[in-house]
Amino acid sequence: MEAEEAAQALLRELAQDDQGVGFAVELRLPAWLRQARDAHAVQELARYIHDYRRVRVNGDFHTWMKGNSALLLERLSDGLNRSLAAALADPGCGVNGVLALVGALDERLETLESALQAQRAIAEGERGRLELDLQEQEEILRRATASTGLFRGRAIGAARGRYIEGAERYLSQTLDHLLAETGLALIARLRR
Repeated sequence: MEAEEAAQALLRELAQDDQGVGFAVELRLPAWLRQARDAHAVQELARYIHDYRRVRVNGDFHTWMKGNSALLLERLSDGLNRSLAAALADPGCGVNGVLALVGALDERLETLESALQAQRAIAEGERGRLELDLQEQEEILRRATASTGLFRGRAIGAARGRYIEGAERYLSQTLDHLLAETGLALIARLRR
């Protein structure tokens, strides 16, 4: 349980913008796109979701993650170096004490790495499932816009809402996967 908490703390620290605000997937559609009822709107909505992933998730969020990772690596490396220097300078610690400290640190990093790998696997599996669900919701939305029934507007609105909710869940899982990957890369650099 401690490893999962440590992994969550690490991911929270990585998942912040330059002002310390946590990442959140928020699809705020333009009014014209929320109200459009033609087949062209489905293509525009799909492109909007794709652009959001490219610009926000894989762009802004990922850039901040890498920057946070570099700062965290520097801070943790400095702390590790100070701990090792203090242990080496302590005549009561000796070589065996330093080796025990290094072994304990490596064990803790390994445990953290395992927790992050588990979270990455969960996010990866969920992301794949949600991607298929999103494709299905997009097809349902396409059919709703192509229909000519009396309640076409309601069907389009309901299908659009489900599609947007599915897109938010998918993008959130994509973000979680990127966070786990970034955390694992940080741990790998610390273990060197």
